[in-house]
Amino acid sequence: MDVILKYININHGLFIGDYIHVPTNDIWKLKKKDIIKCVDKYGLSEKKSGKLYKIQPNFNYLKIYNYFEKKTYTIYPEREHIFYKRKLSETQIFSKSLENIINKLPK
Repeated sequence: MDVILKYININHGLFIGDYIHVPTNDIWKLKKKDIIKCVDKYGLSEKKSGKLYKIQPNFNYLKIYNYFEKKTYTIYPEREHIFYKRKLSETQIFSKSLENIINKLPK
């Protein structure tokens, strides 16, 4: 598994960026409004990206919506490697930027 993730990071690093891989047994950690990117498990090709809007109760599939293409996709965790990034709230963005400014100040 680690070899496959290294291959994905090398060949699809620009597509994935700073997204975090979700193992198949940890799909329950995903929340609505997470930003999702998928890579096909069999062909290791870039597949889909979008915002998570529906999680099936047994986690058999996820529904994402891509705003740019205006399409809905169904993602099956057993067929695809899933990467996610949490959307930060405005207060979290403000606190991070304030923290960065404070860290840049001379001591």
